Amino acid sequence: MTSRPLERCPTAVRTVGNCMALLPLLIMTGRAGELAFVPHRVEEASAKYAGVAMGDLNGDGYAEILAGRREGEEGLFVFTSRGTEWRRVQVTGSGQYGGVALADVTGDKILDIIAVKTDGRPKGLELFRTELRDGKVRFSALPSPLTDLRCDDVAVGDIESDGDIDIAVSTGGQGVNVLVNQGKGTSFDRLALPTDVYEDTGIAMGDVNHDGRLDVISANHPGKNLRLFLCSGSGAVRYSRAHTEGLPGAAIGYRIAIADLNGDGLNDLAVGSSRAGMRLFLGNGCKGPESGWWTEGRLPTRGSQTMQVSVGDLNLDGKPDLAFSSQRGIVALLNREGNGPSSQILAGLPERGAYAGCCLFDWDGDGDPDLACTSFQGQGISFYENRLRKRE
Repeated sequence: MTSRPLERCPTAVRTVGNCMALLPLLIMTGRAGELAFVPHRVEEASAKYAGVAMGDLNGDGYAEILAGRREGEEGLFVFTSRGTEWRRVQVTGSGQYGGVALADVTGDKILDIIAVKTDGRPKGLELFRTELRDGKVRFSALPSPLTDLRCDDVAVGDIESDGDIDIAVSTGGQGVNVLVNQGKGTSFDRLALPTDVYEDTGIAMGDVNHDGRLDVISANHPGKNLRLFLCSGSGAVRYSRAHTEGLPGAAIGYRIAIADLNGDGLNDLAVGSSRAGMRLFLGNGCKGPESGWWTEGRLPTRGSQTMQVSVGDLNLDGKPDLAFSSQRGIVALLNREGNGPSSQILAGLPERGAYAGCCLFDWDGDGDPDLACTSFQGQGISFYENRLRKRE
């Protein structure tokens, strides 16, 4: 089994050796196969959770699940596994959470926790250092560079490829904030990017204009056009004013996915919307007039009130596939490149239920991505192991 990164896989993910740890953009090349997902019980279906992330925090070869509670419930939790049994570890018991991520913010080769609060004292961004003691994970709070704004979602990446993990957050009424890491997560330069909307929601970082630096894209609650901020190509990190042409509105949602979905070497967007379901925008690298930078792609199904989008090679055919949470279950679409996405693939994934979070990650190191999902409506956390029936 070999792996090849997609165009401009964020350095933030490369530092931990797996592009699917944060924004799942790693293509695994191997024998294509038939999908079959097997459910694992993580937690009794009662709690309400928002965004979800996966990564191997303790180095045992199995990924943990990170998620925060929402809709009146409080707390941030990590779920560790031993085989098919899961154990809940409480990171903090205060606040209601939105998006979450895992990345090595402190530079010690261990994944740390990044999470944003929609409510709580303090609100805003939280950072937790992961420490390993006697084979167990423990978490200690780091000073936060942003505690004065309510935040919905978070994205991470190494903007200027200096080896430090940077952070972008969407806020309620104060646009997008980019936090440039000055080293080991102890100091950040804060850049405010105005969006002129009353609430920014889903957010992503990725190189959309092919200049080697990470740009920022955000969705918003009013459903206005997506906001694209292009990063300076060299020198100090700076961002352009918001570009909005060619990217029709996509309201609410968590975690916009950026990946080369049509095999042309340029990054595309997959973004969730509470009004129009999942939407796909094919990019041309920001060449020519702004109105032509993106072409909306056709999808056989968009789900309903799509929230978090994730990318990974589900069937190991060398092409990035899509999975996203919906108010009508979890939707998976296989990538056929020139022929467009496939119809919805069921393969044991939930066809009912209202889901908020969706994350693809190779949980057990067998080469194919598994799936974790969360629910706003009391269905807790679900996990689906991908037991790909590989074709000979």
